[in-house]
Amino acid sequence: LGQGFGIFPQLYVTHLIGADRLNRRYFVRLIHDHAFSQGILQFVMAGTRPRRINAFRCAHLALHGLRNGWFALRCQWAESLGEHRAARFIAERRIVPSELGERIRS
Repeated sequence: LGQGFGIFPQLYVTHLIGADRLNRRYFVRLIHDHAFSQGILQFVMAGTRPRRINAFRCAHLALHGLRNGWFALRCQWAESLGEHRAARFIAERRIVPSELGERIRS
């Protein structure tokens, strides 16, 4: 875009987050949404397709849940579902990797 940037060591940011967000449901949604957006970004910039959920992935998630507990299972499921939805989003909209990503990889 032709815009510049600068580094200012004195600059700092305090990010305030409401107490209502500090719950498990919020973190599960955050994990899902992050996986969704990263899946699309990685595809557009690097051509890496997000993983879809299949029988093997479901079995792996079940074993992970047995070993690590219910919340860990919910987190892993949210991540997998986010990736799966990103793959579907890409396919439905016929999104292709960008030329910018191609130039960066070269």
